[in-house]
Amino acid sequence: MMTVRSLSVSLLLLFVGASPLAAQSRPKVTVIGASLSRGMSLAEEASKRGADWLFAKLPEERKSSIGLGSLVAELGSAVVLDRSDLYLFTDPLHRGEIQIERACGDGAALILALDFLFWFGYWPEEEKLPKAESGSPLLQAYGKSDADLERCLRSLEKQHRGFALIDRLIAKTTAPIVIADYPDMFGANPLMLSPNRIPLRRTLDELNRRLERFAAERPRLLVFPLADYVARSKRGLVSLPEGDGRRVLPDDAIQGDNLHPTRLGTALVLHELLPLLRERLEGEAQRALPAPLAFADLVAKAGAEAHYRALLAAPKPAPAPAASSASK
Repeated sequence: MMTVRSLSVSLLLLFVGASPLAAQSRPKVTVIGASLSRGMSLAEEASKRGADWLFAKLPEERKSSIGLGSLVAELGSAVVLDRSDLYLFTDPLHRGEIQIERACGDGAALILALDFLFWFGYWPEEEKLPKAESGSPLLQAYGKSDADLERCLRSLEKQHRGFALIDRLIAKTTAPIVIADYPDMFGANPLMLSPNRIPLRRTLDELNRRLERFAAERPRLLVFPLADYVARSKRGLVSLPEGDGRRVLPDDAIQGDNLHPTRLGTALVLHELLPLLRERLEGEAQRALPAPLAFADLVAKAGAEAHYRALLAAPKPAPAPAASSASK
């Protein structure tokens, strides 16, 4: 028979197990970055500015999103410290430094920084330009008097500054850090991202070559191939993991601005990211990952169940057309 004392102890243990103290046994995951990490819903942002009419004709699933940090938190395997900033693009260096300093003090077992470097390359600014070395491949690619070379150099200068912040993070932490390469967002709504703020194809290639070399020299850096995912997504070549192999149309993975992911799109990114992390991570970082789960369960955590069910119920679409060239 349970005594009053043993009952009290049992209730106390139950209370402690359900309290925030229980979270202390879970590994920490820090998230830094911009809109992919933080989440950017068109409907919510338009409403803040009294411009609901702007996206009123879009279906709900094309103007709603969830941040990668929030989705990871929903999975419950780790304590997520989301330091990402939706407005990183307004001042990448200053706002990026704030994120880095916070991340350095978190003591996380894993740091997700998928889109942290995005604005350290996109949106080249008017600033003092580095000099291109005589005979460099850049000069050969762009031409000595080509204004496109100046845009390229500005993007590379921004990337250099972003790399310096990542190096600071590496120096002050011990966790694996997951970054991503630069996707081609050509075709984004110009109200959200004007074409002159998108690096040219040649510049993107150079940014990604330099990022690859940068990561190769730093063992704790893992690179997620976001550029490949975005390219496949824009061409309708991403298949639903559960759904007789049918592919996700671009409109289902990306919101109406052709820039930010839908809730389903964020779930697809995480679905492709997790196997890479399970293969490469170990120790506390591995323990921070959720157990393998069905894609339908991941979609439910992302709040995209209705969208997902509608896709599965719809007739299977025709094969995607051949790819056309993007920015040049």
